[in-house]
Amino acid sequence: MEHYCLLYVQTDQSADYSSFTFYTTQVRTLTYSELLSTYNGLTANFSALQQTYDELSANYSALLIEHNQLSANYSALLTDYATLLGNYNVLRDKNNGLQSDYNSLSSTHSVLQSSYNSLVDLRKALQTDYDSLNSTHYSVQASYDLLRGAYDSLNRTYTALENEINALTQSSENALNNDRIVMFIFVAAVAGLVAFVIYLKQKKPDPYVVIRKETVTMEQDEKQ
Repeated sequence: MEHYCLLYVQTDQSADYSSFTFYTTQVRTLTYSELLSTYNGLTANFSALQQTYDELSANYSALLIEHNQLSANYSALLTDYATLLGNYNVLRDKNNGLQSDYNSLSSTHSVLQSSYNSLVDLRKALQTDYDSLNSTHYSVQASYDLLRGAYDSLNRTYTALENEINALTQSSENALNNDRIVMFIFVAAVAGLVAFVIYLKQKKPDPYVVIRKETVTMEQDEKQ
């Protein structure tokens, strides 16, 4: 226990008092009861501190195990991160290559799309020409059928006349008449042929064109 003392001093040199203050320590002998009480307090405090120490030590051991586990996990994660980073770099390079290929294919697609549009327009023009030629073909075919019928009729008439001429030729009594008949038939045939030629020149049919109709198919661009 600390105490302080106040000291007043007066000399013959001055009528005033001088004062000094200083601390003192009281020293005394403790009794057994006081020591026992102090010991019991220290023992209780030690027990509490020991219990706290044991709890902290247990917590430290658990935290140390958790730290070791987290450290191992961290090392594994670092390894996985390095692997993933390497894979990312590879995939990034592949993506850059694919992007370049995509840009090239996109440019090619644009060119092909333009060509396709041109081919579609050409197909429409060809279809129009085909329809026109097909109509002309039907007209020419009708004219041909008409001329073919006229030719067959004349051919049958010529055959019949030839048979009659052959029959008349066999009769010697009508030789003169046969000559006249032959001459008449010849003149008639020549006149008919001349008339037919004049008819053909005046008709001036379109040239005969044989057109085979085919279906034109064009593959549609799936990426259009």
